[in-house]
Amino acid sequence: MKELENLMDEDLDDFTNQHNELSEQLLTIKVNDKVQVMFNVNDPIFSRRIAIDPEEYEELEEWSRCSSCGESNKKIKNCHVCGKLTCPNDLNHQRGFPVDNPDRSRISTQVCMTCNSKFLYRDAMYELMNKLELKDEEIKMY
Repeated sequence: MKELENLMDEDLDDFTNQHNELSEQLLTIKVNDKVQVMFNVNDPIFSRRIAIDPEEYEELEEWSRCSSCGESNKKIKNCHVCGKLTCPNDLNHQRGFPVDNPDRSRISTQVCMTCNSKFLYRDAMYELMNKLELKDEEIKMY
C-alpha cells in the first residue's frame, strides 16, 4: 500500500481506472453469444428460500423477448428465481434453492440460463477460494 501512497494524483487515477476496468471484466459473465451479465455476490437470487412471488414477475407484453437470448417466443414464461421472462429453450435448468437447502435437491425449480450461469460462476468461485485456502494452509505448514 505504501507504493500507492507515493503515486501522483494522475497516476493514482490511472491505476484506479485500470483496476475498475479489470474488475468489471472479471465480473462479467457470458451467458451466450448475445447476453453478458454482471456477477454480484449479493444478487438476491443467491438468498432465495422459495420461488419468487408471482407479483414480482416481469410482465408479459406483446413485444416481450427472452431475457437470456433476446428472441421473441409465444411460449415465454417467467424464471422462478429472478422473475424475468424466458423462452422455453432457456428455462430448462433445474436448480435447488440456495438457502436452507444444503443438498439442493429437496426444493428445486426451473431457472433461466442467466440465473444458472450466475450460480455456476458463484460455485466455481467458491470452489477456487477453497482450493486456494487449502494451498495457503499447506504453505503455512512448511
